[in-house]
Amino acid sequence: GNPSVLLTDKDFFDGEPLLSESACTRLSNIVNVKLQLDSLIGLLEADDDFAGRNQTEGLDQSSIDVPSEWIGTEMYETKTTEIYNKVRTCTEEALEIELRPVLQWLASTIAAALTDEGGCAEHAKKTAFRDQYGGSIHLHEGQKVVRGPDWKWAQQDGYDEDSGVPSEGVVLEIKGTGWCKVRWPTGVQETYRAGAEGGRYDIIPVDLPKEREVLPPAVAAIEDALEETLAMLRMKVGDRGFAVTLRAVWLACVSVLETCLVNDMTGSLKAVRRAKELLERLKNYMHADGAGLPAALMQKSSQALVMTIEASLS
Repeated sequence: GNPSVLLTDKDFFDGEPLLSESACTRLSNIVNVKLQLDSLIGLLEADDDFAGRNQTEGLDQSSIDVPSEWIGTEMYETKTTEIYNKVRTCTEEALEIELRPVLQWLASTIAAALTDEGGCAEHAKKTAFRDQYGGSIHLHEGQKVVRGPDWKWAQQDGYDEDSGVPSEGVVLEIKGTGWCKVRWPTGVQETYRAGAEGGRYDIIPVDLPKEREVLPPAVAAIEDALEETLAMLRMKVGDRGFAVTLRAVWLACVSVLETCLVNDMTGSLKAVRRAKELLERLKNYMHADGAGLPAALMQKSSQALVMTIEASLS
């Protein structure tokens, strides 16, 4: 359906990163603690003396300095694991707190991207079409045409929505400035706008160069906001830290999409199709041709969501 309120990407995102520089600095510190902790536990697990596995060599041979009462028991490994889990939980909670502005914004904007107001690109396409072509389109008799961005005449042209293949008509007559009479394969002959009424086009030439991609306003805002915010994050937290934060953002996006579809009580498939398209865009964006998240990680973490989408569309 057409949106009841016409929105643009500026209604969702003002162009400023979703995180402050100080938040990025704190994130960098949090991620460094997490990475160092993971490295430490890796060293411990690789050490033969960990949990008293090599006690016969004597305490003076141990490369890890631990209280003597722990050696010979399971307490060394148990205590170390407890400390590791506590610190890791704290770092993950701190990471979520610092990323909260991003995650909250994503939650509301992804939800909007599934609605007619935020997820429909028709208004944006019309504006972009007029900006790109203005009054430069001139039709002539015998020219083949298809429905244009301002089409509002239902199925007069015989368009098949299931196949998505446009129906081609033929211009029979130029009727004044900005009007053309067209015959469609359905046999219908009617007069349509071709620049009339302020540059509106019900029909356009079939061979008109394809206009640039136009995204729904909320989807465009999501890509712009991620571009600005993630670029700053990458610069502030380094490659390894960026991978940690990018993973958290990706998992949040998947969770929001799952929640939106579960809570959608309209029964409409439009939201499901929009969710599918948005998920694919996010996958491509965050994979970044191999420079971002591993494809296998994204596939596994979104498997349940994909199955929900496919089941709804089948």
